[in-house]
Amino acid sequence: MPETIRTPVFNRYEVLDKVGSGGMGTVYKARDIHLDRCVALKVLPPGLQEHAESLERFRREAQALASLKHHGIAAVYDADVEGGFPYLVLEFVEGKNLERLLAEGEPLAVPDVLQMGIELAEALDHIHGHRIVHRDVKSSNIIIGPDGRAVLADFGIALVASLPRISRGALGTPEYMSPEQVDGKPLDGRSDLYSLGVVLYECLAGTVPFERAGDSLAELSVLMKDILETPLPSIRKQRAEVPAWLAAVVERCLAKSPDARFASGAELAQALRKGRTSGLLVLPSRTAASPPAPRFGKAALREAAGVPDLGQGHGGLIVIGHTQPVVGVVFSPDGQRLATASGDRAVRLWDIATGQLAHTLPGHEGHILSLAFSPDGHHLASGDVTGSVRVWEAYHGKVRCVLKGHSALVMTLAFSPDGQRLASGCTDGTVRLWDVRRGRLIRTIAGHAGYTLSVAFSPDGGQLASGGADGTIRLWDVATGRLARTLGEFTNRVIAIAFSPDRRHLASSGADGAVRLWDVGAGHVQRVFRGHRGWVMSLSFSPDGKHLASAGRDQAVCVWEVPGGRLLHRLEDHHGEVMSVAYSPAGTYLATGSKDTTVRLRPLQAQGTAHRSRLRRILGMFFLLALAVLMLWGGLKEHGLLGCAARDEALCSGDRIYAERAGWTVIVASRGERTQAERIAARLRDQGFRIGVLVKPDAQSMRYRVGVGQFEKQAEALAVKQRLAGKHKDLPADAWVVQIWPGATP
Repeated sequence: MPETIRTPVFNRYEVLDKVGSGGMGTVYKARDIHLDRCVALKVLPPGLQEHAESLERFRREAQALASLKHHGIAAVYDADVEGGFPYLVLEFVEGKNLERLLAEGEPLAVPDVLQMGIELAEALDHIHGHRIVHRDVKSSNIIIGPDGRAVLADFGIALVASLPRISRGALGTPEYMSPEQVDGKPLDGRSDLYSLGVVLYECLAGTVPFERAGDSLAELSVLMKDILETPLPSIRKQRAEVPAWLAAVVERCLAKSPDARFASGAELAQALRKGRTSGLLVLPSRTAASPPAPRFGKAALREAAGVPDLGQGHGGLIVIGHTQPVVGVVFSPDGQRLATASGDRAVRLWDIATGQLAHTLPGHEGHILSLAFSPDGHHLASGDVTGSVRVWEAYHGKVRCVLKGHSALVMTLAFSPDGQRLASGCTDGTVRLWDVRRGRLIRTIAGHAGYTLSVAFSPDGGQLASGGADGTIRLWDVATGRLARTLGEFTNRVIAIAFSPDRRHLASSGADGAVRLWDVGAGHVQRVFRGHRGWVMSLSFSPDGKHLASAGRDQAVCVWEVPGGRLLHRLEDHHGEVMSVAYSPAGTYLATGSKDTTVRLRPLQAQGTAHRSRLRRILGMFFLLALAVLMLWGGLKEHGLLGCAARDEALCSGDRIYAERAGWTVIVASRGERTQAERIAARLRDQGFRIGVLVKPDAQSMRYRVGVGQFEKQAEALAVKQRLAGKHKDLPADAWVVQIWPGATP
């Protein structure tokens, strides 16, 4: 059908812009002159007025939409004909067309797809409750608002059960059609759920399940045959981090038979909610990466239910996905929420206990660069590239005030201990001190010769430290704004600084890859930590001050023992530069944000279990000593239980391997380079094993071990080793069983 040739003119509506067009009309953004609000006008082309079937479809859409009132459906305000143009007046939904959003970048983050699926399933349930079948659910008919809300639009070919059917053809978009729609059979709401399944598949995998190779009739016939007969391609083969339960939900939506699908949109929404509550937004990465191996006891029941085991700090890695690089992570003072910021210009607040998204805070005009929570947890501040700082009411998601004064990028933010002041550092070389309650500037501190890259208040609130691109750390008197002391004159910029909880030390990092620990009173460097290759972007002290975490552009996170200066762990599970690191207030989690678009939340061992850990280590040493004696006697060798190669005797005699939780594993390979170990692990995953790459944290010589399974008892691991040796001849012959400990996850 032809598109509208000329821009329509209406008495009441001022046409502002064309939003999109299709066979059933053109959509314009317009202003309602009487009510002074933006609306969407869907205009039927003049040439279709004489086409009875098209005009009837247009009237049907108006009738269908008029009966619907749901936040996931664009509301209809009016319908009329003017100047030869039949038109609908609809709610104008700010945002992006999902089809364009997918075309601009990578597949969407799993949590975002989940939220969208729940909203659209509920919208379809509302539609079906009014005896309407949409018949054209697809990515181009879905709008994602700036607040993340998904809205279903375009009811141009909707089938209303109370009206006579005006077409018996297979109307719709072929790639999104259900098998019964392709076959020309009667439709009900389950056909829309199939189409929604195609949308979810497309968002997760980056492509629809079945796609035409071209526009010819022959290629269309092949597509129709695929929809009717070809088994669904596995989502997890195309995107490994999609959890098994979510893949199963999408596969049920895409069942060939309507009877095998969800019975209603409400049932689908309930399944997605149940999965999210059980741990999608808090997603154990290893179970998402590969199918789980058989487990034993209570752990098996929890894993089967999809519940991550976070008890006593032995839980696995938790991943929160974004669609853009993550530049900031910060915990609320009560430890119940985590704030994250990415390149999508919005701050997100996550509830750690439930794993649910509590608030999305949009409104920034540019990319966000900095985050800070007030000490009472009531306020959250965020700064962006335009020089704007927004202060939010953290528990309501509302803007309290917008602080404007910087002329360039706001690189860093920090609240004073009493929460009444906010310090901001900018690339204009200044530090600004704000009165948060009144929303006004107290003073501007100009001292750095280059960019101000980091600020931090001392725990007593008396001093403010700032680090700059000029290579200096400056200590300012908060009451007067005067310079109290300058620490160091370096050739490299100071990117991050952090005060220790006892105020005695200040940690700093820069472009040279070193982390320096300063004695604040004496004004000199007490210790230098070297473990990064390149810029160190963020620092965080543990609440007790005994540990210091650093995040770097080398894609690594290092955890240091402050008193002794020892590298405890080097974490390399991110696949992009790590931009931010933060300890939770109770020391139970370590969060990191990266340019790989993920936030990784690592449960740490609770303080109350430290004595049990020491006891386990002592008992483990005695146990391993006994094993060594038995090996000297040749007992275990004769029975083929361990099968250690000579080069790995030290490992079997007490070398410590770190993993998600304590237990036993079967090591099938040991390599000096992570990529080599990952290749072996990938091959074994394809054979259905639960595989992990474990590291022995040693700054001198890193070893990467490929482990099969995690078992509570040694006997279980030994039994699996024997089964592997008998069933899979291609596994390395020198596989051995070792004890693993909770600690750094690779």
